[in-house]
Amino acid sequence: MSGYEYHTKIGSSTNIGTDCKILSNADVVHPGGVRGRIVSTSDSDSSTGTGIQKVILDYYITNWTHKTEVITLNGTTPVDTTETDIYRIESLEAFKVGSGNISAGTITLKSIDGASLFAQIDTGREMFERCLFYSELGAICTPISAALSSSSSGGVVFCVFATVDNTADGGSHVLKSYVSVEVKQSAVQINLNGTILMDMTEETSGLGICITARGLSAGQTGTATLICRDYHID
Repeated sequence: MSGYEYHTKIGSSTNIGTDCKILSNADVVHPGGVRGRIVSTSDSDSSTGTGIQKVILDYYITNWTHKTEVITLNGTTPVDTTETDIYRIESLEAFKVGSGNISAGTITLKSIDGASLFAQIDTGREMFERCLFYSELGAICTPISAALSSSSSGGVVFCVFATVDNTADGGSHVLKSYVSVEVKQSAVQINLNGTILMDMTEETSGLGICITARGLSAGQTGTATLICRDYHID
């Protein structure tokens, strides 16, 4: 093995419904190998502003090659990405900031026509918050731990899912649940070492690990942090 990397994913929602969804601050539609358009609700998120001046977009193209692009924001004026092959977004986060250190407005990355939301950085934050991690081809990935919390008495059920590749046997890529935890107005830390192992050394398409949330009643709130480790093979 040539080494490993740690990745931290954060997800939160103030209005979790009763359906099982990936914990995220936005309802995300994945692009399909396209160009994106990014804009803020504040002019302070710009090249000379006090908010976020530049962001870095981390993503995969359709053949699961890993790529990044640094984008200079222009406040409330939309900016198109240079790249036109955005397929699966791994992260969108601050790359350069002004004196405020965080976003002054809500920053969204959408389709060119504005109809589909790909990623979002909330006001006062510095990154796209979504508990989903894609493992690179040729790597072996395992989640290390997760921290889960709820601030509402109705309770939230968190599930840790990983993609399973059944294509070699005539199936498809499906999600498999490995851990389920119910939290009510409290927090819990769970150890995931050895619970899930994704071997990407023989894969030809990407696999992912995510934390989903389902409220036991509508309108629940929850937050989760997922830490994963990627081993890179020589």
